[in-house]
Amino acid sequence: MRRWIPVHDRVHIFLQSLENHRPSRDSNARFPPKPAPAPRAQACREERLWCQTIVCPRKSVKNSRTPCRAMARHLSSGFGPPSPSVPLRVSPPGAAALRESDLRSGSPLPARSTNGIGKSATMPEIIFNGPEGRLEGRYTHSSQPNAPIALILHPHPKQGGTMNNKVVYTLYHTFAKRGFSVMRFNFRGVGRSQGTFDNGQGELSDAASALDWMQALNANSQECWVAGFSFGAWIAMQLLMRRPEISGFISVAPPAGSHDFTFLAPCPSSGMIVHGDKDTLVPEPAVAKLAHKLSQQKNISVEYTIIPGANHFFAEHLPVLSQEVDGYLARSQGRLGASSGD
Repeated sequence: MRRWIPVHDRVHIFLQSLENHRPSRDSNARFPPKPAPAPRAQACREERLWCQTIVCPRKSVKNSRTPCRAMARHLSSGFGPPSPSVPLRVSPPGAAALRESDLRSGSPLPARSTNGIGKSATMPEIIFNGPEGRLEGRYTHSSQPNAPIALILHPHPKQGGTMNNKVVYTLYHTFAKRGFSVMRFNFRGVGRSQGTFDNGQGELSDAASALDWMQALNANSQECWVAGFSFGAWIAMQLLMRRPEISGFISVAPPAGSHDFTFLAPCPSSGMIVHGDKDTLVPEPAVAKLAHKLSQQKNISVEYTIIPGANHFFAEHLPVLSQEVDGYLARSQGRLGASSGD
């Protein structure tokens, strides 16, 4: 049988419970303040804030290949193009002003990181306009005047390929250490890139848009390279045929056994093909046949390098891959420098 409690006793019990749960006057005792973030963590948080970017916030130059002055000022700081939510005249802490003419002439940017041979201003994250929406990428701007540019393309999107693939990452930093202004990005439908997979045709258009973005920031660059891994190598070679300004290529594990490379007739530029002799996804004889066919063409030279023990993903052989590519870039830049001197 339920016990009956008078109304006034109920009110008294309710008020007593409120009194017991009332917070203390010393709010810090019950709710201590959160510890202040470490300086490095705060810097990283600010950096990520400034890196949420698009190509240009001004509608008048949205479709133009020439960056506006506000974009040039933000690029000079190494934090990427300005966000539309940030006032155009505001720069990140410590940013140095730089005229658009200085950026386009290849003047050195304030360095934020050192990459081997020379310093470069790293923009951790960029977002630029592609044919089917925004595309996400990473870009490192060289501090050397009129530095060459390089575009790195990742493997098949339907098989887990992204711009953060280890081979793509290795190629990216190999070019950066050699003094290139280098970019890698996600094809449509990968990561934060908008759109859906288009069986190669749309991905080729994405690569062309990325190259346009780089050329707008490096108008005086005299040398342009393209590199790709697996599916990205196939797209890179197609881009090579459509853009005569590309002067060299690096093709890592091109899928010669499953994709058609007959469009390389003739191949317009010299380059390097790298493959592992333990690759079970792409047969080495098919790649060797492709390399031999290209090397027989006139006015170009194609160097074919086999890395012993390497599989398709170059597991445990990435340092060797980087060393081979870096050596080829050094030899190629030496030949170009000698020919320009003549």
